[in-house]
Amino acid sequence: MKIGEDYMPNLNIKGVAILLMMSIMMFTSLVQPAPAQGIYFSQDWPYEGASGAFFDLRGYGGTGEIRVYFDGTLVANTTAGDYWSLRFQIPDVAPGKYVITVLDVASNTTDTAFFYVPIIHVSPQEAPIGSKIIIRGEFFIPGQYISRVLIWEDALSYGLPITDEKGGFNVTLFVPVVNSGNYTLKVFHEKMKLANASFRVTIGLDTLYNALSQTQSTAQTARNEALSAKTYALIAMIFSIIAVVLLAIMLIRRK
Repeated sequence: MKIGEDYMPNLNIKGVAILLMMSIMMFTSLVQPAPAQGIYFSQDWPYEGASGAFFDLRGYGGTGEIRVYFDGTLVANTTAGDYWSLRFQIPDVAPGKYVITVLDVASNTTDTAFFYVPIIHVSPQEAPIGSKIIIRGEFFIPGQYISRVLIWEDALSYGLPITDEKGGFNVTLFVPVVNSGNYTLKVFHEKMKLANASFRVTIGLDTLYNALSQTQSTAQTARNEALSAKTYALIAMIFSIIAVVLLAIMLIRRK
């Protein structure tokens, strides 16, 4: 290099490019957030179900064992994956509003949702066919329309209205034309039973039929008795005529 000339280092262009790319990658890894970790319910919630019934729960996320708690009680566990599913039995609890929690043990992350255990009341609890009764529901999912159906002893079905902001509803029905006896009214969502109540039909179709049959039998008996009385009177009259005739013949012969 001559005096007065600028110094130009002999740089390796390929090496510079590699260093530049590594710098960009390191910077990117610093500014980008780490992938989100956690565990979540994948279904629409809140949930509802009957005490003692089995419930299918689905979700995603987690890194290992996951556990499901119902109001603080462990009810099921499984292994996490991209998506997971499990079935648990709803504890024998009173109707009300509860919290269900799913826990990813490894990351100690959770997701929670409300779970409703509903109930229905029938007023009055017994009545004859054709009577008006009121069905009142409590602790259903509030303010939400789903295809809840009231089933009368697995035979007749009635659509139920949207629940109010407290998860209740009232519906008026008439006792259908069925036989007398004890019946079970059930509320279903799709194939899952949500609640049930007992009802007694005091006067049913069989009661009316038996009463009609008894009335017909009594009328027939009365007719038979009336016919028997007429027959007896006729026979008595015939015997009286015969007696008179014989007496007349005897008197004639004496003369």
